[in-house]
Amino acid sequence: MNEWEVQDAARRVYRWAGLSLLLTFALQLLLGFLVGMLSVWMPESLVYPTALCLNTGASAAGALVLARMTGYSFRPKPYSLQALETWGWTAAVVLIGVGLAGSFLMAQLDSALREAGLILSQPDFSLPEESFAGSAIMTLSLCVLGPLFEELLFRGALLHALAPYGGRFAALVSALLFAMMHGNFMQGVPTFIIGLYLAWITLRAGCILPAILAHMIYNTYATLLSEIAMADSTGLLMLAALLHLPIMAGGLVFTAVQTVRGKFTLPRDSEETRPLRWRRMLRSVPMWLTFLTLASLFVFGAIQSF
Repeated sequence: MNEWEVQDAARRVYRWAGLSLLLTFALQLLLGFLVGMLSVWMPESLVYPTALCLNTGASAAGALVLARMTGYSFRPKPYSLQALETWGWTAAVVLIGVGLAGSFLMAQLDSALREAGLILSQPDFSLPEESFAGSAIMTLSLCVLGPLFEELLFRGALLHALAPYGGRFAALVSALLFAMMHGNFMQGVPTFIIGLYLAWITLRAGCILPAILAHMIYNTYATLLSEIAMADSTGLLMLAALLHLPIMAGGLVFTAVQTVRGKFTLPRDSEETRPLRWRRMLRSVPMWLTFLTLASLFVFGAIQSF
């Protein structure tokens, strides 16, 4: 392709990336509004689980649009199962170590800020005890549908669309947008780190199956840990701590060793694609609107917390 065609292709990628993310966000708002309208006819214990389930489905719509417009295929690669065996469980261990350590540090920050009179907004993912159906829907959303659809969008269609302009650039942008899409500071920081690692795994493995498996295991583990933490049984809490701390420590040690050995690196982005990265992306109106819209979620959440 000549230079004009290359520039036009990049313009098209950023346009559809931004539009797909805006579509995802708009669908989340619309579906939340519809559930709110229908809540007068629904049991209260099903309102939030239903909204959460539909909210995760919005990511699938964004992924399908972006994949269709950029030529990405969700079909498994011939080597997908081998990549899953090689990377899947390792990725899960790292996520549990790094992700939950990040969440722990954010919890300590939240505690310190509360003492100073500042409350950071964060969603409540505790399962409704009074409704088996509500708990089942939330578990399905948090542990299966959410990880699946988020990976299809962020480590599937989006990462694939941005990768030709540099692996490091694609990993950073996809992780940043992934964190911002969560809409709150408490989730955003650890989610950004998780997004970087999942992008690295996907680029190294050449497919998204390891990221999907790792994300599902991480969310399932975090959900189970959260439910145990809310239990009244002291013995159960002590058992959970005895099991969790070695797992988290092991994940952190493994991550640190691999980092020192230079395993968690990507090739340096080519200088030839430099003009097609930040400069071109920030000239895309849909991408600008996406960043401004998602950033406003953090600002709104901060304002609500005073």
